[in-house]
Amino acid sequence: MPRSLDATLLFCPGLLNGLLPMREFTDGMPAVERRYSGLRSLRAESHPARSCEANVADILQAVLEGKGSDAQAKPIADAKAVPPAHIMALAYSKGAPDLLTTLALHPDTAARFRCIFTLAGAIGGSQVADDVADKYKTLNLEGNRGKALSIAARRFAYRVLGEASAQTKRVDEFDSVAAVHDLTTRVRKAWLSEHAAQLDALNIPMFTFRGVTSLSEIPLSQKRGYRLIARDEPQNDMQVGASASQLPFPMATELAVFHGHHWDVAYPSFRKRRWFNKTYHPFPKTAALTAMVQLAAEFGLIGR
Repeated sequence: MPRSLDATLLFCPGLLNGLLPMREFTDGMPAVERRYSGLRSLRAESHPARSCEANVADILQAVLEGKGSDAQAKPIADAKAVPPAHIMALAYSKGAPDLLTTLALHPDTAARFRCIFTLAGAIGGSQVADDVADKYKTLNLEGNRGKALSIAARRFAYRVLGEASAQTKRVDEFDSVAAVHDLTTRVRKAWLSEHAAQLDALNIPMFTFRGVTSLSEIPLSQKRGYRLIARDEPQNDMQVGASASQLPFPMATELAVFHGHHWDVAYPSFRKRRWFNKTYHPFPKTAALTAMVQLAAEFGLIGR
């Protein structure tokens, strides 16, 4: 197992990127950088609430220009941005369809990718998004009404995080209706049906991980979503069902099922709040991320 790796760990975050109390893998990414010299972390600064296709621009900035944030989620100055040559990508939640959309629209970037891991990826969509999209439709949230919803989301972000947040500065780009639309099972399954063969032909080794939890292990605010998914898929992580976290083509392999809910497998513990219960996330995220890097290295996908 090489201790020096000439590679960039590109992280593609999920929905609400930067709007939750913590950022994903803020312990794990610095730890793997310390463990393996030459391995650099790069977070794509995907917008927290817009469509997959719109977020392609954010991922391309990371892939082609090295722009984004570092292991600890601190912005990388443009002068220090280095375009990555050998990418090991980790895509979480909505980050998975964001990244797949990027590859489908820009297959010329595939040569930069040595391997792709998805974690709790909303690859096939989510019944939770179906439910929200139905509510949007009932409320006729199109045009000005949809814009009003996005304005409300921006105001909430300002109150919670303050104007210093990197994401909340991009207030004019919020499109909550489009973000939810792109996470519905209908849209994602149709997209996969159209693009699966194209993605498979890129010959990028892809590996998937998913989480499984139970109703007693999740925050109160997520129980409705868990029940919605459980009608179709008893095995789910409270936001994504088992089958929706898998890639349906030969170049993809499911490697493991983690015992943890959707936030647990990626986020450190949130701040303690009575209404935000069960936000202590004991899943060993640093160990899981280290194992992914080791596996990629042992397969010869990254290394010197």
